Amino acid sequence: MGEHVLRSAYRTLLSFREEVATQWGDALFWSSFSTISLKRLHQELGELYALFCDVLCGEPFNPAPLSAIGIVLVRHHFNQPDALSCTLEILATQVTRCGPDALVVLSKRLPTALARIAFQFDKESKRRMLREQEEVSQAVFESFRQLELALRESEERYRQVIRRLPDSLVIHLDRQIVFANQKAAQMLGFNRPEELLGRSIWSFVYPEDVAKVRASLENIHLQGFTVPMEVRLVRTDGQIIYIEGSSTLIPYMNQEAILSVGRDITSRKRAEQKLQEARRRLANAREVERLRLAQDLHDGSIQHLLGLSFQMARLQRHIRRQSGLEQAAILAELDRLRQGILETVQQLRQVVAELRPAGLEELGLVAAIENFVATLRQTPDCPTIRLHLDKRATDIPQSIALCLFRVFQEAVRNAIKHAGARHIDVTLQVADGTATLLVRDDGHGFTLPTSLSTLALSNHFGLLGIAERVSALGGKYAFNTQPGKGTCIQVTIPLEEERDYVVSHSRSAG
Repeated sequence: MGEHVLRSAYRTLLSFREEVATQWGDALFWSSFSTISLKRLHQELGELYALFCDVLCGEPFNPAPLSAIGIVLVRHHFNQPDALSCTLEILATQVTRCGPDALVVLSKRLPTALARIAFQFDKESKRRMLREQEEVSQAVFESFRQLELALRESEERYRQVIRRLPDSLVIHLDRQIVFANQKAAQMLGFNRPEELLGRSIWSFVYPEDVAKVRASLENIHLQGFTVPMEVRLVRTDGQIIYIEGSSTLIPYMNQEAILSVGRDITSRKRAEQKLQEARRRLANAREVERLRLAQDLHDGSIQHLLGLSFQMARLQRHIRRQSGLEQAAILAELDRLRQGILETVQQLRQVVAELRPAGLEELGLVAAIENFVATLRQTPDCPTIRLHLDKRATDIPQSIALCLFRVFQEAVRNAIKHAGARHIDVTLQVADGTATLLVRDDGHGFTLPTSLSTLALSNHFGLLGIAERVSALGGKYAFNTQPGKGTCIQVTIPLEEERDYVVSHSRSAG
């Protein structure tokens, strides 16, 4: 009886293989950078799901083969906690599709099966991280080993080398500084390295970064080294500086000490902040210029053309009262001129509408998108445009709303004008303090340049503009396209307007 129930459950679960693979793959695809194509990912996930069904419904129950799921996820760079949580949720949900008898048996096996996947996922993630750090660790260790050999040959020569290093170098025992080179002293505002000896490292760490540094140093006793990290330090004169550095365990005076190497990146950080500010100002200046141009067109050229149209209409009425053979020809020519003027007026009004989004300031982002799409639908051969708009987007800050609208506008215009798309899906969501816009089309697609700097050389000025706008607001963007596969553009922007933004560039392949 039990084997019959399990076989029936196996057939039931396996019948949803393609559906589960698609749902699972779509959930993973945006969670991390991966070089695997979405099609190949769906195939592999379908095989893993079949393995899951076979193990869960097998007799006897042996969860060991499920380790393969954790291994494959990490192998394809889906090694973030979100990837594991969505995997476990999707697999666990499928069990509820079985009958009551099978559910009783499978519910007992499910925790063990999921635990096996999670255990192997965690194990593989740590193993990958250690492999990636191995080269850096070996370099640091070899460097220190060479220094230690030099110390045995000549302690004075060793100290001279250390003091002349271009980066700061500090050795501390129980968080007390026992050695520092000249660069470290200069960086912290002291004249001589000896002035640092005996001081606690916490007297220099910026208060808001203490927890981060403490956690990193505590972890060093497990791994033997830390990954490079940015930290703010406070000089003796109160000035705050940015340091990029890493630490490693070393033997010192027959004790286990920590060697910390750092480089002052304050100038770079300030330059980045100035660049972000310049980008924000440039974006604002562009919008001011757009509004000015829209106002000039509306109050100048359009009104002038309308005035000419009224004068021509008055002249037509006057000519109709005249007699003669040429009257009909003159009236026809005037009518053509008047129609040409009205068409020019309509074109100028369309330009004004694009320069100054209708309803954006008054009604919000959702209304502006809907108005823009409504206008597009009046044009011939307009593709099918489906909107999925979160009504909460109406209240987001104006600068972010304008950025998202420009991204939407550019993406839709490219899909229609260049990609020949027949279907366009626009999704706008607001959640967890961020706004996310996703524009997907079924157009021709194209080969995405390997770096942001080549976008302009490839004539993708629209994508470059999207990248600049989103980066200026501290957001992230992803362009996903292939020839013949359509294009997907996704941007995510934090809803805090005032902050020191850092440029981020995410790129999904596949």
